[in-house]
Amino acid sequence: MNGLYTIILLILSNVFMTLAWYGHLKLQETGTSTNWPLFAVIVFSWGIAFLEYCCQVPANRLGFVENGGPFSLIQLKVIQECISLAVFCIIANIMFQGTHLLEPHSGLPTHYLCRLFGLHEMTELEQLERRLKERFVRAFATYHLLEDGDHVLVGLSGGKDSLLLLEMLASRAHIHHPRFVVEAAHVRMQNISYESSAHYLQEFCTELEVPLHIVNTSFQVGGASVTSGKDARRQKSPCFLCSWNRRKQLFNLAQQLGCNKIALGHHQDDIIRTTLMNLTFQGRFGTMPALLKMKKMPLSIIRPLCMMEEADIRRYAELRGYKKQIKLCPFEKESQRTGIEQLYKMAEQLNPDVRHSIWNALNTEGKLVEDY
Repeated sequence: MNGLYTIILLILSNVFMTLAWYGHLKLQETGTSTNWPLFAVIVFSWGIAFLEYCCQVPANRLGFVENGGPFSLIQLKVIQECISLAVFCIIANIMFQGTHLLEPHSGLPTHYLCRLFGLHEMTELEQLERRLKERFVRAFATYHLLEDGDHVLVGLSGGKDSLLLLEMLASRAHIHHPRFVVEAAHVRMQNISYESSAHYLQEFCTELEVPLHIVNTSFQVGGASVTSGKDARRQKSPCFLCSWNRRKQLFNLAQQLGCNKIALGHHQDDIIRTTLMNLTFQGRFGTMPALLKMKKMPLSIIRPLCMMEEADIRRYAELRGYKKQIKLCPFEKESQRTGIEQLYKMAEQLNPDVRHSIWNALNTEGKLVEDY
């Protein structure tokens, strides 16, 4: 019986050991321990490790041959390592789906390891989903985008970015920390041929268990008020007017619903390009912040995709099968952003790390969290 008790205690010991060593990584992934100081993480892990020793020490004493057990010292060590590896693989597969062990860039022979340990080998979609979720969690932890009790209204245009944003927030809302509520709003601009399928958006929201609100509005481009060249120069571009009116509708609806935050689907590329536009055309260093706190009303604008790259989002949308918009904006190619995109590509050719350089500059100057 000593041999059986030894095996059972060693299994329990290795369960606690694995949780002590790697459990805090899972808590960090969910955002629970992201803001914990290192000392708190150590104390948390040590508390679990204490249970490991409560099982490990009796197991070795019961199993050792000189104490009446069936195993020599070498046999105890071999059994311990075999159980340790088996328990780690099982827990890693449950907690992380084996992904951190089997990422392609790790250089490990993934097919061999999968067959050897029965681990799940990630598909391209799963790899992307994990990377995007990690950057999503890092963004809201870094810039404090979400808090307990938040009521978030998502601006759902129907494009890939807003669909991913809603999917991420809806998924996150099912986790107990932090607790928040999500609703979605789709603003239809009646005078612009820019349209998404309302039926598809409703299905998408229903699947995520998120209420959808559809608001219709319009705006006037130019008009009889333009009587001189000076007046014409003062006229705002259709892109500005469209964005301003959409934002106005979102603000009104958010206050009607009692929301305290509006989530927009701008990713890191959008934020960097806006920085370049402001430098080029306005002579100032600024951008769309990850968190914008409104002073005149109890609302904040958050951009949870702010640390995601557009290329990853585009590929994820393709693999997930997101439906494209019925009609694209007719002014899409006329905006200054097209030239800025070309400028940014040239900068990347000069310095492949230009993305990180600009992002670090925005962080250093406090441009990613602002009051307005």
